[in-house]
Amino acid sequence: MCAATAVGPATTTAARTAAAAAAAATATTATTATTATAAAAAATATTAAAAAAATTTAAAATTARIGGVDRDTDHSTRDEQ
Repeated sequence: MCAATAVGPATTTAARTAAAAAAAATATTATTATTATAAAAAATATTAAAAAAATTTAAAATTARIGGVDRDTDHSTRDEQ
């Protein structure tokens, strides 16, 4: 005799319901973890983009400052090259 038949249909239904609830909880946990990972990745990308923008801005300011000195007051350096 099958074990499911021996214990009765009510027990089998309860076991299936419990298994479905456990599967749903696992899926919810996995979705939450995936969402958290995606949020962390987005935050990291945003931080990296902000850092890159700041570096680019600083480099542009430095280049402009150096370029301004060469262009405005130090023509001999350019002429010698």
